[in-house]
Amino acid sequence: MITIAKQDNPHTRHLVSKWMFEPTTTMPILFDQLGKRFADRPGGYTRMHKIGFRHNDRAPIAVIEILKTDMPDSDLGFKLTLRKLAAAQIQQNTTGNSKIVDQILASIQKVEDSSNQEDGSSPFTRDLPRTDKFTFKKAVNIRRRDHRFAVKVSKLLKNYNLTAGQLQEQVDLECNNLSGLSLSTSASTQPTN
Repeated sequence: MITIAKQDNPHTRHLVSKWMFEPTTTMPILFDQLGKRFADRPGGYTRMHKIGFRHNDRAPIAVIEILKTDMPDSDLGFKLTLRKLAAAQIQQNTTGNSKIVDQILASIQKVEDSSNQEDGSSPFTRDLPRTDKFTFKKAVNIRRRDHRFAVKVSKLLKNYNLTAGQLQEQVDLECNNLSGLSLSTSASTQPTN
């Protein structure tokens, strides 16, 4: 639809109006905002974020985001990563100088340093106890997942031209928001006398 909306003429408006549920409200957004925003972009207008599973039937749930490359604060991927970082910081109860962003960047450096060793072993399998095959594979998968998230945070810093300190400030603000949210929900679930 966005590709069609980049060519704003009566014919394309007629084609799009056949498919729209409420053409009077959605067509101005599609042609006036989205068509102009993505006029120079050949494709890739959306991003899909998997957010978990529905409770009743465990069907996968996803949020489809229309990209806004000029405003990182409105970017859903940025917000979801901030929320994950804040949740990890709250879960670890990090205080003082030990901040979650510094820990993640240090873990990237640790993997890079250990992968440069000449013994040929993988940085994900090094220093793991080899008790049984299942436990070993699970530990390796956890390390790989954590490393993928750390690389995602590193790319986030690079793409949005943020320093580790600036990202940590935003993570701290999100921690305060999450703490306030958990306090308000726990207060609302308290029985009243």
